[in-house]
Amino acid sequence: MEGKDHKVTVPVTFLLTAEETAQALRISRTSVYELIKTGQLDSVRIGRRRRISVAAIERYVAGLANSIPAA
Repeated sequence: MEGKDHKVTVPVTFLLTAEETAQALRISRTSVYELIKTGQLDSVRIGRRRRISVAAIERYVAGLANSIPAA
C-alpha cells in the first residue's frame, strides 16, 4: 500500500432541477420555468424531466451583469 495515492472522488452535479436552480438564483421555481419558457435560461429534457446545466445558469447570470446600465 505504500506509495499509492488514494483519492476520493466527489460527484459533481452538472444538471440541476428547477428547484435547485431556483435555490441557487434565489428565485421561485415558477420564475425558473418562466425564464426557460421565454428563452432566457437554457434547459434540456431528459425523458419528461427538465434540467438546467450549471453552464446555462452561469450564462444567465453573466447576461444579467451585462444588462445593468452603468451609473
